[in-house]
Amino acid sequence: MASEHWDQNVKRVEEHTLKGWLDWEFIEDTYIRPQVSGDPNVYYLSHFLNVHLPNKPVARALSLGCGGGNLERALISLGAAQHIDACDVSPESIRLANELAAKEGLQERIHYEVRDIDTIQLPPKTYDFIIAKMSLHHFAQLEHVYSQIAASRKDGGVFVFNEFIGPSRV
Repeated sequence: MASEHWDQNVKRVEEHTLKGWLDWEFIEDTYIRPQVSGDPNVYYLSHFLNVHLPNKPVARALSLGCGGGNLERALISLGAAQHIDACDVSPESIRLANELAAKEGLQERIHYEVRDIDTIQLPPKTYDFIIAKMSLHHFAQLEHVYSQIAASRKDGGVFVFNEFIGPSRV
């Protein structure tokens, strides 16, 4: 089961024994920032917000495959949204995300929930922006996920993703 895999990763994150490839600053500075904004000193998320969400904070955002919640806390700190709904298949990831949000006093602004994104049903025309950071390649039912994203975006809303490109996940 996918949630068991991610639940085990949470333990390794909490023990500081797991380091993801995006945790190496030179990857972002050398490869990601210049490709996204043209400037190695401009954080990709700041660039996105400045270009695509000039009237921030938006009322409500959604994060799909949120893991331990780092992205949502960053979005709040960057003034991107008043409220963020975030979901992940891993109960342990959601536990960690809730704990870290509470430590920062953000539990009223970020709502974390265990959800299977492959079968998710989203409310129509609810979100000003939807984001998926390094999660789309884990979803098997992409047509369903994309149709839910399209239906749940408000008119003029945006969908952004930062995604893995590489070998097949099979």
